[in-house]
Amino acid sequence: MKKQSLLLLIILFTMTGCWYYSVRPGTIPSGITNIAVPKIKNETAEFNLGENLTASVISEVISENILPLIDESLANSILYITIKSIREKPYSYDETEVVKEYQLSISIEFKWYGTKEQTDLMTSTISQNEIYFSDNYNNQISSDDQIIREDAISKLNDLLAEKIILELTSDW
Repeated sequence: MKKQSLLLLIILFTMTGCWYYSVRPGTIPSGITNIAVPKIKNETAEFNLGENLTASVISEVISENILPLIDESLANSILYITIKSIREKPYSYDETEVVKEYQLSISIEFKWYGTKEQTDLMTSTISQNEIYFSDNYNNQISSDDQIIREDAISKLNDLLAEKIILELTSDW
């Protein structure tokens, strides 16, 4: 009877997802019950890059439900993010040696700070690349297939936000 009960309990935990969380290595640092995400600092000349990435990170924190999002003045942990660089370079050329695609790269640094202990809980640098088509190539294809620079930036914001949250939760 005990074996059946234990087996039933294991199956129940596995099916409900509790098993996964109970065996993950590491935990949320002690005393951390919420998080704040202040406006991201943008050290580039790219207009609105900080605001748009801030919105993406906040959206990811909410959708992943990692910790309750709270005002910075009340938070016991704060996620500081700085956009360090944005670069673009030709990625591919067509048969006439005209640029067909560009590679856009954004590099950020982030620091997860514990306010009670006044210590850095985690620091990291993350970079992400995305490809977009040149204006010349976009003019040759249907509007549904076009990828413009703004699309690449938007996708980079989402990918960077996902990477930040993944980095934060990788040891939980």
